[in-house]
Amino acid sequence: MTTPAGETQQDVGTVLRQRRMLRGQSLEAAFQHTRIPKRLLQALEENHFEDFPAPVYLRGFLKTYCDFLDVEFDPLWQQLRPAAPAQQEAAPKPASDAASAKPGDGLLKKGALPVQFTESTLMPAAIFVGLVLAGAVMWMLKGKPARPRPAAPVARSATAPAPLLPTTEPIPIATVPAPPPTEKPAQPAATPAAQPVPAANEVEPATLRITALREAWIRLKTDGKLRFEGLIPAGTSQIWHANAAFSLRAVDPQALRLELNGKAVSLDKLPAETDGSRTIPRG
Repeated sequence: MTTPAGETQQDVGTVLRQRRMLRGQSLEAAFQHTRIPKRLLQALEENHFEDFPAPVYLRGFLKTYCDFLDVEFDPLWQQLRPAAPAQQEAAPKPASDAASAKPGDGLLKKGALPVQFTESTLMPAAIFVGLVLAGAVMWMLKGKPARPRPAAPVARSATAPAPLLPTTEPIPIATVPAPPPTEKPAQPAATPAAQPVPAANEVEPATLRITALREAWIRLKTDGKLRFEGLIPAGTSQIWHANAAFSLRAVDPQALRLELNGKAVSLDKLPAETDGSRTIPRG
């Protein structure tokens, strides 16, 4: 979204609120379509961006709300995204400093002995370190106690007693006379379950079919409860049910075709309420 030359660029909240009001949408309708909590939608429109826990939540909710209102996201996000801190490049040391260095600045202080590491000085030190390490390894291996060997299993004695064998003598079994058979009582015949009888005063709900001849905005209530508020694309239909009555408000009633229980209904012939809605009784 670009701003013409000579005009002041509007803030993010003003752009979102004006776009929503231009489309005839309420915060409740925006919440039903985007599932963004109404307090966060209000925070976006009032520029209270500190109410969001992190910038990633602010960016995600703003992108969803812009898609719903058909508003370009990138220009609004550029207003909110913090500017990246400028990186300062380390300035190279001028060559004049090296030329103006005093003799002896890179040397050791007075009284310190300069040490020069050469092959003749490093070789004895390496041999000494190797001997110390080898001695430490040998001492650790020599002082490590030997693991005890497991004792050999003890052989079983040849004079162990032989297992007892079962005897073959028969065991007498007492016989008990069987009880006389008893007659089972006759069971009563099962009665069929009673079928539920529908209540005499039960009435089927009324059915309202709304067909959009062209894109139209509506707000529909059934039995006093808000069911839908928003745009209906051209050529699509919605079916709603109510026990008492329907309340319908439309910006362009000529763009809708209504059928109540299969019969055509003219919205223009119904009396309008103070808020512009019209009550459709169940018939």
